Amino acid sequence: MMQAAAAAGSESLICTSSCAIYGDSDALPLVESSVPRPMSPYAASKLANEAYAAGFRVFAPRLNTVGLRFFNTFGAWQDAGSGYAAVIPKWIDTLLAGKQPILFGDGGATRDFCHVDNVCQAIWQSAAAGASASGVYNVASEIPTRLDALYDAIVAALKDAGYSRGFPQADYQPWRVGEILHSYGNPKKAKSELNFNVEVSLARRTQAYAAGRVRRAVHGRYVNHRL
Repeated sequence: MMQAAAAAGSESLICTSSCAIYGDSDALPLVESSVPRPMSPYAASKLANEAYAAGFRVFAPRLNTVGLRFFNTFGAWQDAGSGYAAVIPKWIDTLLAGKQPILFGDGGATRDFCHVDNVCQAIWQSAAAGASASGVYNVASEIPTRLDALYDAIVAALKDAGYSRGFPQADYQPWRVGEILHSYGNPKKAKSELNFNVEVSLARRTQAYAAGRVRRAVHGRYVNHRL
């Protein structure tokens, strides 16, 4: 991809990365200069991709590369059955099926949920910035959300959407090796250099998504309520 972009005379190439490259860190919120501590092959591969992109500039100095470190992205049309499914659609569909969602640990782990609209805005702003954007940027909401609080918010959103068949308690299971305990990012650099802004909140979109999922469960079709 980088070779093709350079050969085509492209001004910049935007690479997607992940907050997973930071691993577990006590220095929160995470900034781009935080020391990477990848805790999985996936995280290591994302960090390697950033290094490849930076190194490629030696061979193609006119091609500017930008790395966007996405935090926990959520939004409409996520596949709850995928192995990479985000926790929000997975828990909603599990509850609508009358099953008990699994929550690893004691519920105190935190994540930074960033809506796909915010992510798309960051990509667009990176492209618009051209050569003035460089290096890596956090694409994050800067708001840590406890997983047990997220579960309660999902239950409340389903109730507000008219689903009232009863909700089981989460199935708390032992913490998994390689999981990050706390993660939330500081998008100050992206705000300053890319004019990035967090415009869509977790609470508002969770309510809309729950409403759409309930309608699909009741009427057999999905109604996109702009999660």
